[in-house]
Parts: sequence; C-alpha cells; structure tokens
Amino acid sequence: MPTQLHPLVGVSYTAQDYATVFAEVFQRDRLITLTSDKTLSGWTPSRPLELLDILNSDWAVRNHASASLPQSPKKTCRAWANAIREQFGTSIDGLLVPSTMTGGAVVVLYSRAGTAFPVAPQFSRSLDHSDVMTMAANTARKLKWQIVVAS
Repeated sequence: MPTQLHPLVGVSYTAQDYATVFAEVFQRDRLITLTSDKTLSGWTPSRPLELLDILNSDWAVRNHASASLPQSPKKTCRAWANAIREQFGTSIDGLLVPSTMTGGAVVVLYSRAGTAFPVAPQFSRSLDHSDVMTMAANTARKLKWQIVVAS
C-alpha cells in the first residue's frame, strides 16, 4: 500500500513460483533485468498461514464484487485489500489471489504474517547469480520476454 495512504500498514507480496515472481516484478517493462542489487529469496512459513482465498473461491461475488476483482486497477485492489484487512483485523495473515500476469498464486501478507517468516530464507541469491539466471531464462522463454544483465 502506498505509505502516504496507510503509513502503519505493512504488506508483503509473495508468489509460490519463480515465474510469477519475475512476471509480477518486471511486468511494467516486460523485460527481466538481472542485477546484483536485487535478490530472489524463497522460504517456507514457520507456521500455517490463515489466508482469505480469493483465487479459488467465490468470495468476491459474495461480497458485492466480481471474479474479475483481482484484475482491477491497482488502486481498486489496494482499497479492497485494505478494507479486508480492516474487516478481518488480526484473524487472517493475508490473501491468496491470482497473479494478473500469470494467473499463478500470489500471497499478499499483512503485518500479522510477520510471525510466520523464518529466521532465514531457504534460498536467497542475487539476480545475477547463475542459479537465478537459469530461472530467469526459463521464465523469459515462457513469457517471450527479454533479459538484460545489468553491470
């Protein structure tokens, strides 16, 4: 959420597969830029997450929206996410929503989920690491995007 609108709200956007991560992060230019100053990290929550599943349910329709809600403009999605957070308070960790780029699962985590983060990620490499470059190349082929290696 933009800090000027909700300065005390923390949100983390995560995905369950690396192709969705690349697609979400680099969607504006549709160009994957590999650089040493950004990192791809993978982790498993230290406890089960309580998520409102918008990806696999009719929740949006039952709450006077539509199934296309996750494809709405970011401003609309953020307003709904904030209203959901205010309604459910600390009873949920976040939302399970479809990626607007790949349709894959995106997990939007609220501050409550902070207690589910492990001490350290299971995988963490800079975007210019050879393992990440392989993942980026696989994603670029799938999405038909280009890759740039920043110096």
